Amino acid sequence: MQKDLELQMAEQAADKQERPSCASRWKGVIAVAVLALITIAISAGVYFANQPKDIPVVQSTQTETSPSVVKVAPLSSVGDNAAVVLESTTSLADDRATFYYVRLVNVDFDELENVQDLERLSLVLSTASMSTIELSDPILVIEQVASVEFPFNITGVDGIDNIQAAAIVEDQTVIATASFGQQQPSIPDSSDNSTSSTLPPILESTLSGSYGTQGTIRIDYSNEFVNGEIKAVPRLNFDLPNTVRAPGPYLYLSKRPFSETRGRRLDAEDIYIPLDQSGGSFNVAGTFDQLLDEVPLEDIEEYANGSWVVWCRPFGVYIGGGSISASE
Repeated sequence: MQKDLELQMAEQAADKQERPSCASRWKGVIAVAVLALITIAISAGVYFANQPKDIPVVQSTQTETSPSVVKVAPLSSVGDNAAVVLESTTSLADDRATFYYVRLVNVDFDELENVQDLERLSLVLSTASMSTIELSDPILVIEQVASVEFPFNITGVDGIDNIQAAAIVEDQTVIATASFGQQQPSIPDSSDNSTSSTLPPILESTLSGSYGTQGTIRIDYSNEFVNGEIKAVPRLNFDLPNTVRAPGPYLYLSKRPFSETRGRRLDAEDIYIPLDQSGGSFNVAGTFDQLLDEVPLEDIEEYANGSWVVWCRPFGVYIGGGSISASE
């Protein structure tokens, strides 16, 4: 009997040793829970640390429109496509204020013949014709022209509309002459909103959407001197009081109407329009313009009933946009 009792007590003691106490079980549960919380916290930290951050806003510093060619005087005796070019710009703060500039295109002073001293070269603008240019009574003389930074502002010059000829002069010796008016630009100048019958219509759009998407985009036209010819080129005019605050907003031009792009995904034919001032992204605030290099002039009218799309690339989502219409 005594042996049976001792055996029973020994078995009970062994059973107690094998079964964990209630306190031990709770300690195990708490340890697992703490480990799970730590894992969740680390995972969340890694997730948020790797999330794309909003691109900083870029405030435009542009004060004038891009230059548009008014007229050109070819300097054929100096080199291929060499010319004296008169251009105009308009104040972005006041479209009634027009500025004029002169620049030399494809002129290599070292290649000029019969020049004794480049430092004595001047550029002369005159109202006289090329054959009778009056060096003693010019409209403007730019001295040491080989060292001048172009475009050169000539806004204050009287009679700019009457300039007929230009000459490169060393002291009183004419080295090369050119006559304006041999080519007429397709539009009068950048301060005139009228367009010739050969140009597409002016296209306008108002943007709306999320993350601060608002403002207007206008497509009009300016003149460039390209390969010896004056050509009209499309130009984008932005007026964006606020800019998009998102990790990666980008602008696209679509032939699809706004009803088909709003809230939808991009299409293979939608054209990416990089903003020059930001390196590409659509995060510039203010009033500014740039040439629309991505679309040929002859294709502009195809977007008359299209739309703009602001797209967030990191997350692949639609942010905003607007319909495009031709203005009267």
